Amino acid sequence: MTRLLVDFCGELHRLSPGDELTFGRAAQLEIDDNPYMHRLVGRFFHQNDRWWLRNEGRTIAISMVDAQTRARSYVTPGSEAAITLASGVARFEAGPTSYEIDLLIEGSEVEAEAGAAPRTNEGSDTITVAELPLVASQRRLLAALAEHMLLNPTADRIVVPTNRQVATRLGLRITQFNRGLDRLCAKLTRQGVTGLAGDSGDLAMDRRERLVQWAITNGVVTSQDLAALDDIEPLEEP
Repeated sequence: MTRLLVDFCGELHRLSPGDELTFGRAAQLEIDDNPYMHRLVGRFFHQNDRWWLRNEGRTIAISMVDAQTRARSYVTPGSEAAITLASGVARFEAGPTSYEIDLLIEGSEVEAEAGAAPRTNEGSDTITVAELPLVASQRRLLAALAEHMLLNPTADRIVVPTNRQVATRLGLRITQFNRGLDRLCAKLTRQGVTGLAGDSGDLAMDRRERLVQWAITNGVVTSQDLAALDDIEPLEEP
């Protein structure tokens, strides 16, 4: 018997055959209050000894990306597809925002615990920057957090703007930014990056400094990424 582990921003759902899980703006798994998102985007369910993803939306396409091979398949509105990957992500966009739901099929061939770092290809000890599954919105978020340091590379200390300042810079509501930051930190933690997760919010500030330090040191963002911020119309400060 295989189970499907669904992980969105640290919210875990472990499904057994006979279970199903809907996701969207107003579903069992509430993704966001983004008005561009369908109330019901998709549904995970088990049938004929396999796990399936059905696209319940009208206009939003969903892609499934294999964590090992980076192979991609698409589930168009009104259609369904078997989940053939052992681990990966279901990805879709609603308006200007991209979303990712991490998927893991637990069974005899895939032995992993919730929150554990995914397996890399056999013989590989690390995941390179090029293999990090970051969508464009996550890369922009990193660039906005690291903007001051990228513009002042000789600064003697790390300076990170507040969450509200970064949200304004990205043209996002503060709740959207906070969810995006949580998802990014959870994703990188699963990839083995340390210092981005803590209890009771005790690392709320430290994790942002750690995130900026890690991103710049490892070349995940550079000054060239700042160009992606130029086309964003910032929200007016409240």
